[in-house]
Amino acid sequence: MENTAFTPSGTCTIAGVHGVLPPHRYTQAEVTEALLDLPGYADFEGIVRSLHKSAKVNSRYLTLPLEEYAALDDFGETNGLFIEHATELGCAALTGALDEAGLRPEDVDLIITTTVTGSSQLIGVWCCPTLCRVGD
Repeated sequence: MENTAFTPSGTCTIAGVHGVLPPHRYTQAEVTEALLDLPGYADFEGIVRSLHKSAKVNSRYLTLPLEEYAALDDFGETNGLFIEHATELGCAALTGALDEAGLRPEDVDLIITTTVTGSSQLIGVWCCPTLCRVGD
């Protein structure tokens, strides 16, 4: 299959976009209360409530059930879970975008990503060897 994402002038075209969200949805109020239940946050209740209110966020999507976050107490474990779930979500987004565009992984020369929660690990292993990844 000819790669239709690139024009003869060498510029690129967005061939497909596909958004995905983690499976667990909670209201901002639920997240605020769960955070305030954690040790050390009660002393900062006013600041936490003010910050969460000023964010103007109605709901958040989380990879784990909200109650499981309280048991995470090691950065390595937490970061490992983030990488695992970010990779799964990234794969789902990329697969959806490829399907939408009618392309195969080896047709991709450039992936641009963004996340507001951390650095994701994306799946260059099954794309073409000259893949260029732009993002965090």
